[in-house]
Amino acid sequence: MLQIRNARILYGRAIEAVRDVSLDVARGRVVALLGTNGAGKSTILKAVTGLLASEDGEVVSGSVTFEGQSLLGQRPDAVMRHGIALVPEGRRLFTKLTVRDNLVMGGFIRSRGDFSAGLDSVIALFPALANKLDRTAGFLSGGEQQMVAIGRALLSGPRLLMLDEPSLGLAPLIVEEIFASLRRLRDERGLTILVIEQNARLALSLADDGYILENGRIMLDGTAAELAANPVIRSLYLGMTDGGTRHNLRDAAPMRQRVRWPA
Repeated sequence: MLQIRNARILYGRAIEAVRDVSLDVARGRVVALLGTNGAGKSTILKAVTGLLASEDGEVVSGSVTFEGQSLLGQRPDAVMRHGIALVPEGRRLFTKLTVRDNLVMGGFIRSRGDFSAGLDSVIALFPALANKLDRTAGFLSGGEQQMVAIGRALLSGPRLLMLDEPSLGLAPLIVEEIFASLRRLRDERGLTILVIEQNARLALSLADDGYILENGRIMLDGTAAELAANPVIRSLYLGMTDGGTRHNLRDAAPMRQRVRWPA
């Protein structure tokens, strides 16, 4: 469905953010893209959605295609019309507008009937929003705002939903609820999902497949089960020793400097 092949991405034609990255997101699968801050994860999503140009970024080599059609050089609104929706990091709601108005912004390309059905579907997924449609979005809790952000993306009728750090700043119980909703979207609606996360344990529990991005390069990939069992990933991302005990993730930085990634 989504294919990235040997992508190299520069900012300002000088700063290399991503080098020779290739990944696949197959229809109906959940793919997790994991990595530390600054690894290049968000840059990859911006390459897909056409947002790189607004930050003086550019895919200088390689390809980004969706269902066989190149996305390079396309505007964000054109990418959305292809069936790709992004839930950005930090939610980026229109905080002075109502919840309903935020959702309308997501469904502006759809007919009135499709929007109405889509809104019913969002409320079924997030019942907490049912009595808050006329509330100002900026007054909602962080978890409710994330629900609105996901709902806004869903109302565009995407075939591929991409999420950038959906657990960021949320309480653990809310995070579990959000990820349970994403699981329902995959299992019940067959939606294809690409999720960026620093919470590797949670992401791998949801995902079918995963990629590990370090310093702008893919270092490991495989099924979520394979990555969760990999001793390097268990140590650096899951906080587990070879013996199965936990270690402090603050120790991961010096460990990362010593690790030898598989060729």
